[in-house]
Amino acid sequence: MIETFQQLLASYGQPLDTYRVIRLDPDTGAQDSIIVEYGDKTALLTIYGLGGGGKSHLTIDVHVFVNDLIARAGVYGLESGRQYEAFADQAPGTSHGWPALRSVSVIVGRQRDTPSPPAPAPIAAEPGQDPLYVWALSPAQRDLVLAALAKPSAGRRHRDLGTDLAAVAPLPATSVSFDPQAARDWLTANASDLGIDEHTRNTDEADEFVAVLELVLARLQDGQQKQVWSATGLFDGASVWRTTDSDGPDGGAVITTDLRAATHTARLASKHRSHGDLTEDSHLTGVDAVVQALHRTADLINAQLAAARRFLAELGGAGNLR
Repeated sequence: MIETFQQLLASYGQPLDTYRVIRLDPDTGAQDSIIVEYGDKTALLTIYGLGGGGKSHLTIDVHVFVNDLIARAGVYGLESGRQYEAFADQAPGTSHGWPALRSVSVIVGRQRDTPSPPAPAPIAAEPGQDPLYVWALSPAQRDLVLAALAKPSAGRRHRDLGTDLAAVAPLPATSVSFDPQAARDWLTANASDLGIDEHTRNTDEADEFVAVLELVLARLQDGQQKQVWSATGLFDGASVWRTTDSDGPDGGAVITTDLRAATHTARLASKHRSHGDLTEDSHLTGVDAVVQALHRTADLINAQLAAARRFLAELGGAGNLR
């Protein structure tokens, strides 16, 4: 069983001095890139390191092209003779907090779009009836709803909804995860592009700080920085809306959170957040101030999501059926 780098080299039978070795300097934030071509397929590998000490990590970004057009790459992992095609939940370990395996392969081949699932047919209501929609917070609660509807009632006319309701999936837990150290690494590496410098500070004199927070949060929504910001369940994005008073920008904002279930979207809005609500320490500047603002924003969003879940639980509880 291979446990060391030297054992892996020995298994390939190729001496170390025959490999091209890239050594990145942790103190300079340097990066390197490799272009690999195979027939009509091209891969650009960009290699860089972030952070320092126990918080550092090595990242390899892979961008692939087929016939000079941007393409998609598949990924699978191997460990102890087992292949993991989708290893987010089944991986035996983590690396920098991410699901991880001892060997990861990137596959570039014939391209095909995944067909979108067919839209569910609308439930046709009988004359004099309204369609019935049920939020199931858990499989057990869904079963209670089905059992309650199955009981005969002289005062209630309804068709057989068992087949329709049995297909309703449990309402998933919804939240965002935020890693302050990963955020600090990413913001430091991209400070200039994000408009962050030593003068970036949370004050009520203008809305420059809120503008930076708005831009950073928007960049995090594209899913490219999952080590910094990731979401689960029905979360469909968050936005920063700058606010003003009678004299102009007041340095505050309203934070909105979007939820999506099938084709339905709901937007939750926070109360007005004054500039003092965005960070705890108004003396912080630069990346430190933005990291703290992101942390407070993530906490606010999770509080909104938890409140929405409690509200749906009150609406969907089987004990409320009459």
